[in-house]
This record gives sequence, structure tokens and C-alpha cells, in this order.
Amino acid sequence: MRVLPALVIALLSWPAGAELRVVEIRVSGLDCASCVKSVPTALRRVRGVQATEYRAAEGVVEISLARGNTVTLDRLRDALKGLGYTPEDARIQVVGEVRTEEGSAVLVCDAAKLRFPLDVPQHPAIRKLIGTAGEDRIVVEGDVPKKTAPSGHDILRVRTARFEDEDE
Repeated sequence: MRVLPALVIALLSWPAGAELRVVEIRVSGLDCASCVKSVPTALRRVRGVQATEYRAAEGVVEISLARGNTVTLDRLRDALKGLGYTPEDARIQVVGEVRTEEGSAVLVCDAAKLRFPLDVPQHPAIRKLIGTAGEDRIVVEGDVPKKTAPSGHDILRVRTARFEDEDE
């Protein structure tokens, strides 16, 4: 029976939810019906991808990710490039902790090894939440441009932010 306490401790220390949750990527070059079918199928082969949908009117692939995934935005972009398509800007929902690095806010998801320097709008409520998050995990939705920052990390332009509910 010693296994049970160890398992409980391991589960409590696991950084649950520190991950990408939803990714919507605009994709160039999806022009034929078979192409449209191949992309969601290929993306579902990426470990951690739960569901995919292609919205033709917008030219966007929506990717829902499983809890506990370690998928990175680069991995999804690389999968699209491997099929011969060009991934453009992305809109993401991600959970992580806000840290201050060199005077700037950065969303960090240690389990998935994700780092997003945050471009926070002048909205007072979002600025306050980002500034007071500390070690609390927050859910951030925002846009990631196609081009990366000079640091090599994708900049996340925050659209909304909220504290994570324990039920998520």
C-alpha cells in the first residue's frame, strides 16, 4: 500500500494543465478536397492532438489538444510544413504561469517547455491580472504572429486572460 501515497504525491506535483489547449492556425496552399482531408488526419497523428477541424471559409485548421499534452506550436507548424503547406499566424489558448524576465512578462509552461513573451494590451483589467498572477496559473488567449521574436520565442499578443478554474 505504499504505492498509493507515492502516486498521490506524484499527481499533486504534476504541473497539470500547463499546456496548449486550442490552436487555430491559418494555412496557405490548401486548395483541393484531398488536401483538406489530409491535414486534419496528419495532425491527429501528433501525440497530444485530440481533434482537428478545417474551416475552409477562413483557411484555418483548429486543433484541440488533450490534457497533459507536451505539444509545441513549432511541432504543429512543422507537421504542416512537412505536408507542403505554409502555416501562418495562429490564435492559441494556453495555460501557464506568468513570470518576469528582464522586466517583461513571460507566460511559461514548464511541462511542455513553452515560453511566450507577452504583448499585453493597455486594458487595465488584463494588465492587473497579468501583474498579480504570480505562481497562479492563468489561461491566456491570444495571437501569435508567423514570425518569431529575436529571442527565438513566439510573442503572444494577449486578447483575454483569466485565472484557471480548478475544474479545467
